[in-house]
Amino acid sequence: MTPEQKIHRDVLTRYFAVRSVVAQQALAKPDDTELQSESRLLHAAHIFEFPAELLAILHIEADRYVTDVVCEGRYGGFNKPEPGFDSRSYFVDIERAAARLELPEHLPFDPMYLGWGNGIGLSNVNRTLYGLDDRKAYPGLDKYDDLGVVGHLISHERVTEIVGRRDGSSESPGYFMFTHKRRGGMFRHPQFPDVEPTPWLSGYSLVPWVVLTIIQAINAHDTLIVGRPRGLGDRMLAKKLKKAGVIIGGQTVPPMFYSVPIRQTTLQETINALPGPPIEHSHRWDRRGNFAHRIQRGKLPLDEKTRAKLEKPRKDGARYRIYTAANPPPADITAVLLRRKQPLPALGEWVAVLRSWRPETICGPDDKPYVPSTRRLEDERQVRKESTR
Repeated sequence: MTPEQKIHRDVLTRYFAVRSVVAQQALAKPDDTELQSESRLLHAAHIFEFPAELLAILHIEADRYVTDVVCEGRYGGFNKPEPGFDSRSYFVDIERAAARLELPEHLPFDPMYLGWGNGIGLSNVNRTLYGLDDRKAYPGLDKYDDLGVVGHLISHERVTEIVGRRDGSSESPGYFMFTHKRRGGMFRHPQFPDVEPTPWLSGYSLVPWVVLTIIQAINAHDTLIVGRPRGLGDRMLAKKLKKAGVIIGGQTVPPMFYSVPIRQTTLQETINALPGPPIEHSHRWDRRGNFAHRIQRGKLPLDEKTRAKLEKPRKDGARYRIYTAANPPPADITAVLLRRKQPLPALGEWVAVLRSWRPETICGPDDKPYVPSTRRLEDERQVRKESTR
């Protein structure tokens, strides 16, 4: 079994165990709106799988960030607190910074479940925050139980951290849900009740920074569509495909919850392309929400007819922005172009860029079976290395 297969197995095992536990609790307490919401979101969630080591790295980097950047080193450096530093002021600074953090407007899926393999050990800070050492509140737990963070449930409605036993024990209680953000809700920290409520349960837990970082990492795997003029070759190809009839897009139906790698995708799109034959697919599948950048370029001067066509707003309100060497693209567009190895506008050249959000959807013919899948981030460096062998 490869490391990727083991992560896939561990994430699915944990996900279905958590979903079953929460569903049983929701059935036993039909009036508990929190449980009903969590159960509904878990059943509808799309699964992302990650190695547990990545979550540990994100926690370390988030801890370093809040210590050295948010608090500007006022209480000592990362892992080097000053002797006798004011822990309350340190906490308040972090809480105020976390209160300004918002979930991105666009999520790859809403809801989504982030699975962290077999999980990482729960920190003492979060164990205290959740009150898991309280024998009366959690009579089935012992302070020596190996508890870890195994998943996060994320939607615009709520953000929940999922804690479970890491030793594979099926003892009850086995999984616990702790809400860190709720639509319209405010939280007061149990250890510092005099601090003003915030929209996050606790920035001190590092959950806000970890969740936002992983969402941004997923959304950075965008689609780049490079437009090119239609040529004679396109006409000949269109005729050839028309004679071939239907294109088969896949003859076998994949297994349930098959793993799909997430990569940055670059496509070439023929401008005013001729219609091609229909594609026959074997199943329906999910397409995550993702940013798409369409690029067209040409020689100056840009004729007014082409300019008017580019600047015409689309149905979603997005439209092309036109840049030249004298009017270079802003930092965010420049970052996209450089990351995707697209040259900036040269002298005597115009470049038009359209940035839009493609919402999540189900693709494929209506008469075919729907097959759910999981998703994992692909290491782009490893992909390029293998492609050059």
